[in-house]
Amino acid sequence: MRNLILNNAPAVMPWLQPILNSVTQAVLITDADFLVLQWNARSEQLLDQKAGSLAGKNLIDLMHEFCCDTCGISRRLQQVAEKGMVDEDILLIRPDGEILKLSCYAYKLPGTEQLSVIVAMIHEPQGQNDAGRPKEKVDESIFYSFLDNSLAPAWIADEDGYVLFMNKIALHIWHLDETYRFKRAHELFPKQIADGVLASDRMVLETGQPIAFVVPSIRKDGTPGFYMLHKFLLPLNTAKRLVVGQAIDLTEEIHMREELRKSNERFSYVAKAVSDCIWDWNMETGQIYRSEALMILTGYAPGDIEESLDWWVGKVHPTDRRGMKNKLDAFIKQGHPYCDVEYRFRCADGRYKYFSDKGYIIYSDGKPVRAIGVVHDITEKKKLEAKLLQQKIQKQKDISQAIMATQDHVCNELGKELHDNVNQILASASMMLTYARNKDCENSGDCFDKCGHYLQLAIGEIRKISKSLNTSIIGEMGLIKPVEEIVANMKLARSITVQFKCEPVLEQQLSGEQKLMIYRIIQEQTNNIMKYAEAGKVWVLIKRKANSLSLVIQDDGKGVDLKNAKRGIGLANIKNRVEAFSGSFGIVSSPGKGCRIEISVPLKRT
Repeated sequence: MRNLILNNAPAVMPWLQPILNSVTQAVLITDADFLVLQWNARSEQLLDQKAGSLAGKNLIDLMHEFCCDTCGISRRLQQVAEKGMVDEDILLIRPDGEILKLSCYAYKLPGTEQLSVIVAMIHEPQGQNDAGRPKEKVDESIFYSFLDNSLAPAWIADEDGYVLFMNKIALHIWHLDETYRFKRAHELFPKQIADGVLASDRMVLETGQPIAFVVPSIRKDGTPGFYMLHKFLLPLNTAKRLVVGQAIDLTEEIHMREELRKSNERFSYVAKAVSDCIWDWNMETGQIYRSEALMILTGYAPGDIEESLDWWVGKVHPTDRRGMKNKLDAFIKQGHPYCDVEYRFRCADGRYKYFSDKGYIIYSDGKPVRAIGVVHDITEKKKLEAKLLQQKIQKQKDISQAIMATQDHVCNELGKELHDNVNQILASASMMLTYARNKDCENSGDCFDKCGHYLQLAIGEIRKISKSLNTSIIGEMGLIKPVEEIVANMKLARSITVQFKCEPVLEQQLSGEQKLMIYRIIQEQTNNIMKYAEAGKVWVLIKRKANSLSLVIQDDGKGVDLKNAKRGIGLANIKNRVEAFSGSFGIVSSPGKGCRIEISVPLKRT
């Protein structure tokens, strides 16, 4: 039983139980911490344990009940992990006085120092069997039945290298038939494989110890794969010693390990390549992994960084700390898989940076167990946002100032109109009325008539001013008629030729706001022409160009030097009105060659 084949992992092995049950000795299999994994019925009898009660119990604790205080059972069993076995069997004494011997063997994963399992066997000295219990002999058919029904290739060879048994799956994989019996490895396999088989057999025969190693081989489906090959001596009373071989398919496990290695390698490269800090938080243990980028982001040395949440939270700006924790708690409480938060973080130099922290939370049975995320430095973004906000505020101030300047301009122009026109007319009417009331006035009738005439002129001027300020005029009359009134007033005020053209169909394609905008522009520019241009001809043209409306206002007046002249508030108002409708504004002028402004505004699609 000392040469018993073991799996390479400390876990329950169903295929091993039939073998344990078939031997007469008491056998227990434990993990590296001496916790019992598997055992046979004889071990329960010798240790006075109830059926099934040995699972998970500690072997050292169990043995203490059968040892004296001076035997050093704990120390001697702990040495098994270092030496592989106890130097000398440990004597045990049952309550009924029966003397037993305990031997232990440790098995490590092939090619490593990692402890896999520990086998403990309790021997009964010859002649000291339980009363009335006959001696048992292992039946060879148990092994053959087990191996033949195993899902792994298995075989038995004698110490001279002759194959005595090979199970069905082994025959299938290596394409052999029943003629394999009593042939040596070189008669069944290529020389290189056969040499390896015989060399490993000799190692088992010479040392008496089981061996395990990984070999490449063909799988059951014909594809190449990898097998964990186990070999051990079969404990049977036969003329020649027998070596058992069994191969466990590790192809999927090896492929998974390789994929995991590649995945970890990719993750490592990504973590090094990106400037963001990648973190992985084990929410059950509280431990947090953070990538090397954190040192670049914060300036902290590896020894300064602790793998805990408290260390990180302690560096968050006090003003942001409570909000960050409350937001994270809210995400977890509501079961959200994603979380994101922004905060200021104190770096190694004492300065704060703005971080955007985004993560994915993994839940198990409704409980958060892990979170993976990334920390991104948004300090420059925050600075840009603050700068844009200041620009927006300044822009709003500029707009407010422009509005107030426009209102002042309108008030000034209205004041001039009232003072220069209406006030003068009313003053003349008042003068005529004063003359008419004079008793010495011989032409009082004419004075009253002139007074009435001046009052009518004043009323007309006020009506004209009122109409120019009224925005409802466009809604009531459309665009073309109000523009025609502007043209008519220009002709009445001065000897000037004004040509106005507009396609009537455009009335239906312009919104009310667009019509009012065009009307105000025409009103503003013709007013400028009448005051400053000294023009003899004026052209006002409204037409469609593709999907845009084109407005051209041109005069043959004295023009202006655009390079040196300061643009007045009138042109600024025109430009602002056009830009509000996503249009374009252009002006062409030079001294003595008049002025031309051209405006293009997008039309709605029909």
